[in-house]
Amino acid sequence: MKINSMSELRRLAGVKSMGDAECPTLLDIEICSEQDDPRQRPNFGIKCKIFELDACQGIGKVCLVYMDKSECESDLQREDPKIWLLDRSFEWHYLAADFTQYFRMMLVHQGLPQWQFKFTPMDLTPRAE
Repeated sequence: MKINSMSELRRLAGVKSMGDAECPTLLDIEICSEQDDPRQRPNFGIKCKIFELDACQGIGKVCLVYMDKSECESDLQREDPKIWLLDRSFEWHYLAADFTQYFRMMLVHQGLPQWQFKFTPMDLTPRAE
């Protein structure tokens, strides 16, 4: 069971990159692989804030995601962060409505490695089974 401490939190999106113009960014990769899905998923744009909670032993990332605000919302009405799993193919999988729910799910699975994949179409990895 692992959750990064506050000092270990890494922001994955929502920051402007000053890197090499020839090298694609996460946003470039996402734009090329967008699907026609009616559900709002996290994106790597500057308005969506994504923080890594757990690296899932290198096969994905559990992320705390602050979604984009809609045009009609005021600054005081920010959406609560949700917990999503980003797999190695850059597909997003919804895990929990808030951190408390995710923490309870983690306790129920009692440290089973890569338990988060149980809630994706991929199901548990062979290592976890």
